[in-house]
Amino acid sequence: MSTEVWVIIKATFSTTEAAETAASQLKRSLAEQGGELTQALNTLQATAQPPSGPEESLTIEHVERKKNVLSIAGYTYTSEPPVWFTAALHPLGAQKIHIRDQWDEGGSHYYFLEGQRVSKRKFEGDKPKRPLSARDIEINKNLFLPEGRVHIKATLTQHWPVGDIYESILLEFMSDDNQRFYHKATGRLKQITYEGSPTTCEFSAIFERGKHDGQYVSFAKRPTKIKIGP
Repeated sequence: MSTEVWVIIKATFSTTEAAETAASQLKRSLAEQGGELTQALNTLQATAQPPSGPEESLTIEHVERKKNVLSIAGYTYTSEPPVWFTAALHPLGAQKIHIRDQWDEGGSHYYFLEGQRVSKRKFEGDKPKRPLSARDIEINKNLFLPEGRVHIKATLTQHWPVGDIYESILLEFMSDDNQRFYHKATGRLKQITYEGSPTTCEFSAIFERGKHDGQYVSFAKRPTKIKIGP
């Protein structure tokens, strides 16, 4: 017996007007085709070809538009990923298409940009940084947070086991110009805590704000070009 799979589609258009036009066309075609998405799209763009078999249809139960995003919900019984209709949905003006299928045991996500399947990371793109609040700016004044990746020389002052599954060690450093910062070490920098190891080191890293013992502190992240010792 075939398993019912729920499918949620979110199609993003360049403008609200483009989404409104596509929604009107799709709703009209769905009504004429009994709610079957592939047949409805093929009346508008003859390019949507589902896997073969009478059970391989995608029946739509709900279409909704909010501004320039068109949401479509329906169900299918196909064992194939429900993505065959994107070739027809894109020509209607959808620039970004996110498809999620859901069944009893789990689900999957599929991402398309300009009709081409892409990774989630590429689909989401670079998100703009949230502007700092006045409080954030005041807190950051007292922390070592240089811009971008920088090279630094420092001395280990304290260290503690974190107690996680990676056997991480929290390192406290003081830079050559007396800037205090921390690093949660899981790799090579852990060696600086070994008995007999030099306590000085240098490396390249980016610095981000974090918390230690309830206080805001500076953390070195993703260190590279590590050198332990003078």
